[in-house]
Amino acid sequence: MKKLLIISTYHSLNGISSYVNGLRDGLAGDFDIDVVHLDHNILRSQTPAAVRAGNEIVKKIVTDAQKYDFVNLHWRGELFGNRIKDQLQRLDLFAQGIDRLVLTMHDPLPNSHRITPRGLVVTAYDHGARALVRLLIDPNRGHVKRFVRTLKLGAKDRGLTVVAPNKRERRQYERVLELPRVYDHPPCFVRTSWLETLNDEAKKKRQKMLASMGSDAIILGVFGLIKNYKGIDTAIRALRFLPDNYHLCIFGGIDPMDIRERKHIDDVLNNLIAETNREGAFFAYLSAYAQKMLAKSKSARPLLKVASPDGVRLELPIPPEVAPAEGLSSRVHFVDTHGDQDFCAAVAAVDVCLFPYIEANKSYSGTAHHAVELNKKTITSNNRCFGELSKYFPGKIQTFDIGNYIQLAQRIEQILPDQDVDAPFTYEKESEAAQYSFTTQIEMYRKIFGSYERS
Repeated sequence: MKKLLIISTYHSLNGISSYVNGLRDGLAGDFDIDVVHLDHNILRSQTPAAVRAGNEIVKKIVTDAQKYDFVNLHWRGELFGNRIKDQLQRLDLFAQGIDRLVLTMHDPLPNSHRITPRGLVVTAYDHGARALVRLLIDPNRGHVKRFVRTLKLGAKDRGLTVVAPNKRERRQYERVLELPRVYDHPPCFVRTSWLETLNDEAKKKRQKMLASMGSDAIILGVFGLIKNYKGIDTAIRALRFLPDNYHLCIFGGIDPMDIRERKHIDDVLNNLIAETNREGAFFAYLSAYAQKMLAKSKSARPLLKVASPDGVRLELPIPPEVAPAEGLSSRVHFVDTHGDQDFCAAVAAVDVCLFPYIEANKSYSGTAHHAVELNKKTITSNNRCFGELSKYFPGKIQTFDIGNYIQLAQRIEQILPDQDVDAPFTYEKESEAAQYSFTTQIEMYRKIFGSYERS
């Protein structure tokens, strides 16, 4: 049996790890597979000693890879280092040192701005002198150019193949970089082997959530690691414009790579909690203010003077007590998931899957692909990565403008009337007619590795 080496993050709470797990399971009958787990603690450190150690780790992996018939490297820049310089230098080592490398892209390659006379004038006029200086001394320009040359030489002399996660990036590799071997396939995660138990697991998870929310609850879900670009605060704001039986479940937690020493709470998580309890914080402030005014005033019922923006002035009596408000804390739930299949059951268990991302130059969202594969009612923001997803699965998602939480609330109410609460999800079993699925993804990799055997 031929030997396959997969180089990636592994046993981590992210989409790449789930993708690699699926690839390992799907190809287990075809190859003897080993997975090399990248050491993020060393690769992401910026001290000179750690940078040298990270480069030595990469060189050792390249040396060990010579024993394998095929090598598949999974690229996401942040896994290879914090600085673009380190990321590209290490990717360069892989591309130069391994023949017939299959490079699976999970992020776009970083860009460097090309300097033109017109670009200099526009930058200076629109953004000022500092932006002009940053453009002129862009430290990444040389590294990007060098790596592009390496990709071209690797494709020409070493048989390098690129697997792109969407059609837009495939066009970039084919037309701009002129690489001869480029494939595209939307990342797919749901295995047919899961289907026998997935429906029961989803119903159990749903019933457990309804026990604390009420039997008439409508469950909305956002998924994955809590990151600023995921726009979870937009989903919380939308909840204020929905009836009280609508609940938002946040499946996931803080990325372990974002945990900082001596920091009591992550900034993004802290902002989400504050958004959830905005009403409570306001009424707590108002109550404290009322008590302060009552203590100072000689009158039994002092007046609070209020002026509105249109000039209307009001004098309101300050109440002796202000009733507390709980905000949305009883309608926003943080839920743990354990493993790929349990995460998939969580996606299946909710009524509507929400992906209110801002534009962050991401290639795809693994959790959104889960939702589409399971035929869930799915609402996404209209950023570029979801636009690419809709090209593979037309008609499967509804969109709203980034940050427009009122529009998101309206989309949620519009999408729900035909919801069948007795069936958390329906999955169209894969067939020969299915153009993009977990099965077709595995077949693509078999085709790639088979082409090397025939050459």
